[in-house]
Amino acid sequence: MRVAAVICANGLGHFRRLTELLVHLAERVEISALHLFCEEWQLNTASSWPHIARLRKLPLHIVSGVMEPGVGWNADPAVLSDGRLHAWEQRIKGIAAIRDADLVLSDNLVGVLDIRADAVLVGSFFWGNILGAAFPREPAVRAFSCYEAELLQVYRPNTICVDHLAMPALLDGTRPIAVGFMCGGALLEVAARANRGGGGVAVLGGATTAAQRELAAVAPALAEQTGASRVCVDRRIMSALPAATQSKVELFGFDARELCSLDAMVCRPGTGTITECVGAGVPMVFAYEASNSEMVHNAKAMADLGAAVDLGPGATCRAVTDALISVRRDSFEMRQALARLSKDGFARAADWLYEHTQTQKDSNDHRTAKPSN
Repeated sequence: MRVAAVICANGLGHFRRLTELLVHLAERVEISALHLFCEEWQLNTASSWPHIARLRKLPLHIVSGVMEPGVGWNADPAVLSDGRLHAWEQRIKGIAAIRDADLVLSDNLVGVLDIRADAVLVGSFFWGNILGAAFPREPAVRAFSCYEAELLQVYRPNTICVDHLAMPALLDGTRPIAVGFMCGGALLEVAARANRGGGGVAVLGGATTAAQRELAAVAPALAEQTGASRVCVDRRIMSALPAATQSKVELFGFDARELCSLDAMVCRPGTGTITECVGAGVPMVFAYEASNSEMVHNAKAMADLGAAVDLGPGATCRAVTDALISVRRDSFEMRQALARLSKDGFARAADWLYEHTQTQKDSNDHRTAKPSN
């Protein structure tokens, strides 16, 4: 089977989700050619992830330099008026690998339907909804939102989504294939053996840096005010801190064992970060930028499940401190809530894709079969 996979370049969550799903699919069906439309920086950043080595054993063809600049979150609407919302489509439209694939997967990019009407979407939200709600007066965004809405109405695609995080527009406007959280197998294995507690707190902004300013502001004082044994931050937040305060925090290594040992994570509620915390069994405290309806939806969903504290946009240092004290007090209950969540999303999604492709193949064979005499 020939597969083409189109991955949104907005961060690493889209890349991790679709590449690991492809590894699971390859365990169920023989992939004769895999064309991966992504950016080199995504592949390089993920080079140490366990499933990437397995992905490279497939007949893999990387198509880079076409997804950026593309669709993604940016707090400055002027950036979105430079043509990037549609440019990626024009760059991939003439590529034969998309046209000739037996299966086309697209992570969070609806525009692929204008090229392949039978594409299967992957994700829990649509950019047209998120950007349209944030920048309703921006002409380029309005046009893009209407364009995506029309494609969804015409084609009503199959969309693989996480049941707890899928946004209403996706559930109402597509044929949703709801699965559990798509947690990596390697992380789940480490989590099963982890020694809980004593690992301190991590403050992570994510690859998009959208909430970097908010999170950098609260990191330095957390160790003193919460009693955490250590406070870790990612490289971007570390670089945003004054030199005098960098000594108060440590650099987070993103090692699975380090992640699983954390008492709590202070983070932006992106789907990728949430998925990692669910797999690791780590309670979350959410702080994020204003106007992003995906962040609002995700934060509320996880708080309603009892696995996180939602501080909303513009969280103060005092609010984060109080939330962390609350999390430390209620950590057993929050970890129990995390343990109850289904984490078999990859397996269920790959099973559905296998059945879907077999049905498509049988249908094509039936149409092309010669009538018997």
